[in-house]
Amino acid sequence: MNICTIVDFRGAVDDPGRRLRHMADARRAAEAGVCRSTLFAECRMEWRGQLWLFYAPIALRSIERAERAAMALRRLTSDPMGAYRILRDEIVTDPVAGVASDAVVEPLPAVQTLLQAVAGMDASRLDGSLERLRRRLQCLDISHNNLSPDNIVVDTAGELHPIRLHYVTQGFGGDEEAFERLESYIAEHALDAAGCLHDTTAAYRAASGCRPAEWLWAGNMFEDRVRVRGRGGYGFVDGDGRTVVKPIYFWADDFREGRAAVQDFDSRMGLIDKNGREIIAPLYDIVEYDADTGRSWVSLDSLWAQFDYAGCRITDWLPREECDIEL
Repeated sequence: MNICTIVDFRGAVDDPGRRLRHMADARRAAEAGVCRSTLFAECRMEWRGQLWLFYAPIALRSIERAERAAMALRRLTSDPMGAYRILRDEIVTDPVAGVASDAVVEPLPAVQTLLQAVAGMDASRLDGSLERLRRRLQCLDISHNNLSPDNIVVDTAGELHPIRLHYVTQGFGGDEEAFERLESYIAEHALDAAGCLHDTTAAYRAASGCRPAEWLWAGNMFEDRVRVRGRGGYGFVDGDGRTVVKPIYFWADDFREGRAAVQDFDSRMGLIDKNGREIIAPLYDIVEYDADTGRSWVSLDSLWAQFDYAGCRITDWLPREECDIEL
């Protein structure tokens, strides 16, 4: 499998006629930006008269996860989630050599996520929509396995739809804890019967010493660090809301065993510790950190090497097929 870089992906969504194969007639949706998660880069695209989330694999295990999800979803012919599909050799990464990367697409029923919409919606109405979503997954006998306010969109009727389906598996029941967290999230952030935000939300923000206006987005806490996105990029704050890592990165992962992968605005990846010190400087195409071993597989110019927990290279640079990579 060829891994797509952020630079390749940006080129593809900006010039689909030359860089995409099946979706050559698609176009980037209005005001849609390129963003990334641990496994995929993504962008909203207009194609065949509707909105889609278009993904490129940027990690070694990306397509493996997508293939498992596609297998579970392919039988859902009557549900929009059944349109989740892998497009083989879709993104032309090297037009001269004819090298291409796989891509993934899924329909986007709405643009606004629950994270964005919750503050302006009625809590009781959202609770009903959440229960209908639960029953829908039960009827389809699948688990999303990554439900969160950022992975659910809200349509104009107030119904909830799961997106980013890469972790879907056959069999209902894998989302019970996630539904409990979503119920609490709605209770804390949605409008109550009087049309006011719950006091617990305001109290937390005041006690934390944070200025919410500086945050465009905030994630969950991992190892006393909260990933936040400001106008300058991604960074981290501690449990009291104090800035620990300035928001200077194009993307950052959550902390695991004291390490977080980051990517700068030149599309170079690295690894930082919980104080923001660069353990592996952001100079590389890919950094795959394994929390179980504390080691990272690092790629530069199509060669790979392994780095230890302290950021020291411990193997020679070799082609991918000559490396014992297991992530």
